[in-house]
Amino acid sequence: MTKTIVVIGTLDSKVEEILFARDQIEQRGYKPIVVDLSIGSKPAVQGDITCEQVAKAGGGEIHDIWGNPDRPRINKMVTDGAISVVHTLYNAGKLDGIIGIGGAGGSLIETDIMKSLPFGVPKFMVSSNAGARGFASRYFGTKDITMMHTVADIAGLNDMLELLLCQAIAAICAMSEVSAPLAPENGKIVKKQKAIALCELMLSAESVQHIKKLLEDQDYQVIVFMATGVGDTAMEELIDEGFFDAVIDLSPGGILDSIIGGTRKACSQRLETAGRKGIPQIIAPGGLDFITPSRSRYKPEYDARKRFEPDKLRLQIRSSKDELIQCARIIAKKLNRSKSPVKFLIPLKGWSRIDGPGRPLDDPEAIIAFSRELRENCKPEIDVVEIDAWIEDHEFGVALVEALNEMMSNEMSLGEPISESDEKWLAGFLID
Repeated sequence: MTKTIVVIGTLDSKVEEILFARDQIEQRGYKPIVVDLSIGSKPAVQGDITCEQVAKAGGGEIHDIWGNPDRPRINKMVTDGAISVVHTLYNAGKLDGIIGIGGAGGSLIETDIMKSLPFGVPKFMVSSNAGARGFASRYFGTKDITMMHTVADIAGLNDMLELLLCQAIAAICAMSEVSAPLAPENGKIVKKQKAIALCELMLSAESVQHIKKLLEDQDYQVIVFMATGVGDTAMEELIDEGFFDAVIDLSPGGILDSIIGGTRKACSQRLETAGRKGIPQIIAPGGLDFITPSRSRYKPEYDARKRFEPDKLRLQIRSSKDELIQCARIIAKKLNRSKSPVKFLIPLKGWSRIDGPGRPLDDPEAIIAFSRELRENCKPEIDVVEIDAWIEDHEFGVALVEALNEMMSNEMSLGEPISESDEKWLAGFLID
């Protein structure tokens, strides 16, 4: 069956480039569908799905969009409409890949449209703004979008741009030939093996590989995420989409950074999604041993604390007992709503490569204070276990896997879904 590639872009400003891409797709034996996102004026050429149809799908009329100076409102209308259109195409089996062509504003709209599609659906963005500082990560966020920087502006065809567009079309067509093994089937994710999400930060590669091998030896597949504020957010989203059977979360430190205004602040759903979806989770306090305040949130009192500078760009400051006590209360509040079993394993000899006896951020009193507060605030069904080990010790890795095996073999249910009032309470601490 012929694969279909959806092309999104603004025919009022990028008509040459979009039609060139359409023709390249056809020449390769694929079927293009052009979705027009024009917002400036009426285009000379219509798309297969017109900008009028996109506007209507977004709840508006095209005459409300063309030339309208209220860009935030019209951008949202066009984005919402295009999302509705591409989902209709995808659900009808008429979208095997999607490619966008645009500048700064177009890239933002088009990648937002791509983000709405499931993981594994080929997504390719050709952008003249991909190289601008601070933009690329905003364009793809936590999603599996491939980006190409055009180097020069997209302002009419030339030898350089034609070469890159040909390469981009070759790429998206080839990507569409690889079927997604994890694509939803009857509303459920199809997996070859039970999948475990493993979230970590500031653990050695050796330690992570030890835990990963223990799990793989028991026929689990393990997907590792970095708890930088981006990777852990992506993990929560994929948990919500049904990709995982259990979670081992070794580094919820972003919750602490959310309190103090740090650089790895967590999304508002951190530590909640697994419980809401009803899958087991094992948690350890990795990354709670330090904070990473942004320059604007740096306090003079931090000067007196222990610190570690891994390089010229990063500064990790020892978390205080008061901060950890506040963090323990927030974590307990989240975990108490879980509909699935939860175990929190606390290694008493340190929570990262830089924490523990003889290490830069060692503070055993802070560990005890956190452990005590967490235990006091968690419901009895939440199993808080202290282990006389360092988080990097092999025996701690074994304890994690043994706890997971116990939970996977027992079906348990506790608590109620988080209430709207509690969500508002937590929002005061965790800001997206």
